[in-house]
Amino acid sequence: MPPASTFDESFFQEVVFSPGEGILSIDDGGVVVFTSQPIERILGYGPDELVGGPVDRLFPPEHEDPLETIRREAKRASTGVDDTTTNITLVHADGRNISVDFSADSTEYDETRFFTLRIRAWRVHEDQRPPPVVESRPPKANRRFPQKVFRHSNEAILVFDTNSDEIVECNPRACERFGYSREELLSFSPSNLYSDEEAFTAFIEEVLEDGSSWTNELNCRASDGETFPTEISATLLYVDGEPHVLVFARDVSERREQQREVEQYRTIVEAVGEGIYAADDEFRFTVVNEGTAELTGYTKDELIGTPLTHLLAGEVDQVDRSEYEALLTGERYTVVDAESARTARDELLESDRGVMRVEAPIYTKDGEIVPLEIRFSELPTEPDGDFQGTTGVLIDVSEHKEYERRLGALNGASQELTQATDRDAIAWAALNAVERILGFDVSCIRTFNSETNSLEPTAVTDAARQLIDVRPAFDLEVTLAGRAYRNGESIVHQPSSNESFSGDEASLHLPLGRHGTLSVFTESADGFTEADVQIAEVLSATVTSHFERAERERELQKSEAECRDQRDQLDTLNRINALVQNLIGELIEAGMRETIEERVCQQLAASSLYEYAWIAEVGVTGEDVVVKTGAGIEEGYLDALDNMSVSQLGKGTVEQAIETGEINVVRQYLIEDEADDADELEVTAAVALQYGARVYGVLVVNATREDAFSKQAQAGLEVLGDAIGFTINAIQSKELLLSDEIVELEFTVSDARNVPVYFSEKLGCRCRLEGTTLNGEGNYLCYIRVEGTSVEDALEVADRMDSITDARLIQEHDNECLLEVVRAESVPDAMIDIGASIRSADADNGEGTVILEAPQTADIRKVVQAFQSFYPDSELVAKREVDRSVQTAAEFRDEVDDRLTDKQRMAAKSAYYAGYFDWPRESTAEDVAELMGISSATFHQHIRKAERKLMASLFGDTHEHSE
Repeated sequence: MPPASTFDESFFQEVVFSPGEGILSIDDGGVVVFTSQPIERILGYGPDELVGGPVDRLFPPEHEDPLETIRREAKRASTGVDDTTTNITLVHADGRNISVDFSADSTEYDETRFFTLRIRAWRVHEDQRPPPVVESRPPKANRRFPQKVFRHSNEAILVFDTNSDEIVECNPRACERFGYSREELLSFSPSNLYSDEEAFTAFIEEVLEDGSSWTNELNCRASDGETFPTEISATLLYVDGEPHVLVFARDVSERREQQREVEQYRTIVEAVGEGIYAADDEFRFTVVNEGTAELTGYTKDELIGTPLTHLLAGEVDQVDRSEYEALLTGERYTVVDAESARTARDELLESDRGVMRVEAPIYTKDGEIVPLEIRFSELPTEPDGDFQGTTGVLIDVSEHKEYERRLGALNGASQELTQATDRDAIAWAALNAVERILGFDVSCIRTFNSETNSLEPTAVTDAARQLIDVRPAFDLEVTLAGRAYRNGESIVHQPSSNESFSGDEASLHLPLGRHGTLSVFTESADGFTEADVQIAEVLSATVTSHFERAERERELQKSEAECRDQRDQLDTLNRINALVQNLIGELIEAGMRETIEERVCQQLAASSLYEYAWIAEVGVTGEDVVVKTGAGIEEGYLDALDNMSVSQLGKGTVEQAIETGEINVVRQYLIEDEADDADELEVTAAVALQYGARVYGVLVVNATREDAFSKQAQAGLEVLGDAIGFTINAIQSKELLLSDEIVELEFTVSDARNVPVYFSEKLGCRCRLEGTTLNGEGNYLCYIRVEGTSVEDALEVADRMDSITDARLIQEHDNECLLEVVRAESVPDAMIDIGASIRSADADNGEGTVILEAPQTADIRKVVQAFQSFYPDSELVAKREVDRSVQTAAEFRDEVDDRLTDKQRMAAKSAYYAGYFDWPRESTAEDVAELMGISSATFHQHIRKAERKLMASLFGDTHEHSE
């Protein structure tokens, strides 16, 4: 219980409810339970008129829910983020509206919640100052209520006697916040509680002069010396004719900190280059940053309250959809008007995704259409709360879209260049591409004339002719174009001024191999961007390749027959390369092996180069071959292929491709009529689909023309085979690594070809495979832990195993040892090739258990068959679907820390901060040992064990010895 007050009840009537500030107390139902005397002066109601009645009568009729407003203001005061004083309109007793400063807070007493409203008139004139002595009293029923409020208030309340400079009264909250007992506080001078006595004195003088004052610039000082910011309201009053100062002090430390964090967050948001916004459930902006204003061209004030959908290009009547249709290319969801915006929002709310990403062209204030990427999510709400709106980021993707447009135009230009048959046509196609792709109409192509040893114009745009006419010919020795040609590198000249065609305009000169140069000019003060140069260099390389092609074609014209053959060969090669490049491009998009194989066969068979194509899958051992898919072949042919032996498939080419990993081609002539000299040629090629040493399958292609399998064509097909093998490997590895749900396959193995089974059988012990890795010579290092036998016996057994080429002791402890054995082949790595991995492999007395892991998408039957192809006597005893847990970085650190002893942890930590692990080392082992006060040998012992445990945690070795 708080100590009894030294003042009677009348004191609390006069002090707690000061004449400078009106106080209303209401219960949770909105019924007035107490009013202070100043309420009558401010609002014109006597205490008897308000007590027991609803608080609604004090609010204008248009105010929908006064009690909810009071609750909201009390809640806002409890958060402390903003200023807790609000200007509000109340109704005076005479019916007029008056503006007041209004704040509210809540407190709980006897399990009942009360709200305390503090009301101050906006302007207090001299004739409105409170009288020096308060005579009136509230009704008898409420006389004890002020004292209860005084004792249970959430604010610190103190009363100063200005004549004696003493604190004469305080409430329990003041004692609690300042850290003093009531007796200690009452023994202090008021200035002792404030860190700046001069500012405090000035504040009290203001109260004495004006009758009341308020400040948030004074810091209080607690008993432990801590200073904390406060919001102080003070009023002059007279008790028994003597002046006193009543102080309400509220600790605003948390509010200040929250304000600082909010301000910091606002600064960060404003500093972000992208637009950041929040919008209500009708898409109306409620918060925008400067980035949003810059993107849209509107000010932040103009945007607040404006629906985001009003900015969408599809909502602007004067905008033709064709103006922004080109901006809508892409794979993401596109929002163009209010309807599609609502659809995107509904999809977000109905799905489990946290963030929705859409593309949206907007119409800016300046009339420009800008493509945006919008990433938005739902605004946080209370559990089971109604939808409040969205918040998101607006990203200008104009440059990205322009880059996509340029790439598309570049692809179109490549097609046009392919159709150009001579040097002049290629040059003009190149200049057209410059204007279409880069937007520059002043350009020319000069080709090198070996007779005059100069660069001479071959194609010049109309806009460039004016420039060329007033310039001397580009000389190899002096011109920028000549330097680009001579050095074989691009030259960029940025202008020193922006005078039109003054000789200082920006120019870009690109070499076209040994053929000449491409020169581009611009009057723009910005000159050429890095993106301009990059695209221009790609275009120049393409033009160079077509100049080379045109030159080759000119040389082929020397002989009509030779020209015809070589042109056909070139055309075929171009088509093969285009076909291969197109197929490789499709590999990137395909997500499944079956899709890859089907597309490859279909594309090859659909071309005029090849008759048919089919793909066979090769098992892990290279012995099992299964025809998977094909195109361009007769119905039933695939089934017939399945019945053939490997040596018969593809006229023997399949077997050779599997064995060598290289393309194998067989040519044969079909003689249909002995009288006909023209025999039909049939060429069959088998291409290994491999990655590294693993052959995943064989692509068999058939053609009736020799040039379909020229050396260049074979090289292209080998690249295609490598690309398919790489993609298959990547798909299998990705599925295994990223699967949240995996399938565990448990096998029992008694085959002595299994290393753990072999060791455990020969030694009558327990053996476990700890891991495998590949060395620099292409052999596999297997780490075997053997328990219950001697090192000599284990090494002797290893020496007798045919598949082991070398073995050595890594570690020996008590009755177990860790061996490193070298093998030419590794079953774990073979399992990885088919998308599975060995989680564990151990054996006891010749009976082994191996557990494989495979993704849910894997063909489990093939995984089992592949494993049993290595160990035919093995038996699948269990199949389990399990969730793969993900260990966070913090959990990993905790795991490592738990495994270290205190001495090991101290040694590792001391070594780390002393730079022992740096290179070069900042401290030696002796330096660290001296710092720890231990010997160097002891330090080495602790640090080695700590390192061992760290590596064990990293590589999954849970085998630990006792310390």
